[in-house]
Amino acid sequence: MSLPERRSLLRVAAALPLLAAGCTFRPLYRPSGSSASASAPDQQLAAIRITPLTDRLGQLMHNALRNELNPRGQPSNPSYRLVVSLNETIDEIAIRRDETASRNDIILIAEFRLLREGSDEQLLRASSSATDSYDVLASAYATEVAQEGARERNVRNLAKQVRLQLASYFATAELRSS
Repeated sequence: MSLPERRSLLRVAAALPLLAAGCTFRPLYRPSGSSASASAPDQQLAAIRITPLTDRLGQLMHNALRNELNPRGQPSNPSYRLVVSLNETIDEIAIRRDETASRNDIILIAEFRLLREGSDEQLLRASSSATDSYDVLASAYATEVAQEGARERNVRNLAKQVRLQLASYFATAELRSS
């Protein structure tokens, strides 16, 4: 390494602490206090009541969200209410020579609203989507099992995305209030 390159590297290394001092980065899952066992967003997520969804796909989503947001069950005294609507589409992405599908995509879109419990004050409105694929096989049963597996993976992925968006909202709201 030449002398000018070393000097440049030393200047950058010397400037890094100055740049980091002005950074307002705060970890999303940081403890809210030194003795706190759960982070502030986790505590707020646990105070969300998830409204029931209809049909089997809705039940899967409700359970996945409950596991992500409040694994100990619905809160007894919720501060927030989460309303979710789902839309699922299936696209044929690979076609055989006889013009039948050999691979499908399941696209699942969740639109959700976070409301303050006891009122209709909307705190957050957002959406997330997840896509997974499965093979269309000669056996109808095997295809159905593959489709259900892809659907369940989509639901789990969506629940994680919703959790992340809600935690981000709560962390941002905490920053604005402090």
